[in-house]
Order: sequence, then C-alpha cells, then structure tokens
Amino acid sequence: MKKRFFSLTVLLITAFVIIGGCGKQLSKEEIIEYINNDSLPIEEVRVSYAFDVSKLANKVGGSDYVFIGEVKDYIRTEYGFFDETPRTFYSVRVVENIKGELIQDQDIELRKTGGIDKKGKKFILYDYDYLPKLNNYYIFSVLTQSNGGIEASGKNSSILIKDKENYQDSEEYKNIIDAYLNQNEDIIDREKEQSKYDKNYGKQ
Repeated sequence: MKKRFFSLTVLLITAFVIIGGCGKQLSKEEIIEYINNDSLPIEEVRVSYAFDVSKLANKVGGSDYVFIGEVKDYIRTEYGFFDETPRTFYSVRVVENIKGELIQDQDIELRKTGGIDKKGKKFILYDYDYLPKLNNYYIFSVLTQSNGGIEASGKNSSILIKDKENYQDSEEYKNIIDAYLNQNEDIIDREKEQSKYDKNYGKQ
C-alpha cells in the first residue's frame, strides 16, 4: 500500500475543482464494480487533523450534519483538488437524521473525499477511510460546502452499519447516538453552515 502525507485543518477546507482527466475512461458500471469489490490497490494520503477525529463526540461536534444514509447510486468522480485527492459523488437517501434536519423525501448528492484515480488503476483515500459501497447503510458525518452541498471527509465520516434491517440495534448506531448526546461542539471555532438539502433551507 502506497502512502503519502498531507497536512490539513479538517473542517476548514475550501476546494476548487477542475473536472476532467486523461487516460483510460472507465464506465460507470466498471467504477461501481471496483468500489463494491475493493478490487484496486489503495494509495493512502496521511492526514493531520485539527482535532482527534477518532473520538466520535469530537467528530459529531465538528460536523454540520450527522445522519443514517443508504447509498443508492454512484454519480461521478471529480479531480483537480488542492490535496490531489479525487472526490466521489453518490446519490444517498437520508434514512434518519441525528444532527440537523436534511430532506428525506428525495435522494441527495453526497461528496466523499477519495476516489479512483484518473487512470483507473488505484484508489486514492485518506488514511483510515474508505469509499462507501452501494445499497449499504452508513452513518455520515458531513460538512456543508460553499455551494450548499455536503461532504464526508476522513476518518469516522462514513461508518458502515452491517445490519441495515435492524440498524437501530447496532453498536454503531448506539455509539453515534451517545456521541451526539455528548458531542463536543466547541472542538473547533467555526460557524455551522446550512446545506441546500436542509429541510429549512431558504426559510426565514
């Protein structure tokens, strides 16, 4: 597994995107197969965070929204970000809101840090992170982007719930509820942003 190091202040990311690429153009079906089967080598980007994201109370406190979501589809991959790490876009259905109130009557777009490289030869991911697979439930802890979209980035930003039929009985669910009730909202000094997918978006 190849590794490289990148230092960032998580939760304070402003990224500019250049869409495009060169090399082999993979089909949507091929990319989904690679993601669902973990069938490509991984290049890890080592990340230095502004606080300890291994503690769920910190991760929840620093996030704009936390929710249970079902990954419905892969949309696209974008490149050209400042950290040289792709971004993978998914269609996600919000199953249950934990922190914040995102819409649940239609699927929303979620951006995930990490993805397949332009040549289709490997995944580039932040260390201790992975790409969500289709048709699974995850606990997403996300930040609002400047365009109103949401992004899950880094460790503990997308936690798999193995038994989606009984997700509320899972350890992962119980742990995130406990983290929400004991969240550290002062972990970082930033204004919480409202997403365009918020139920109250645009309302006074």
